[in-house]
Amino acid sequence: RISVTGPHLWFPHARAMKRRVILHVGPTNSGKTYRAVEALRQANRGVYCAPLRLLAWQVSNDLGCSLITGQEVNEVGSGLTACTVEMANVAEVFDVAVV
Repeated sequence: RISVTGPHLWFPHARAMKRRVILHVGPTNSGKTYRAVEALRQANRGVYCAPLRLLAWQVSNDLGCSLITGQEVNEVGSGLTACTVEMANVAEVFDVAVV
């Protein structure tokens, strides 16, 4: 049973990982998504977590990578995955994760 009073305890393995976090902020059309997807393109193992199915589909088409949503699963074995946020595999280790 998970306690909602201790979210810092929910993912001990993920919290113990040594990670580098990059925050992209800027105005509309300033290249935030472009730069993030380019970093993902260079990774051996990566995931793009989209808030909408259509955005995941678009990135999947652009990268030629796996697509996982609540409605469809199309795995291509490229090491990269575009998915909706709720379908992200939180147990997998990635070189790059774009959220």
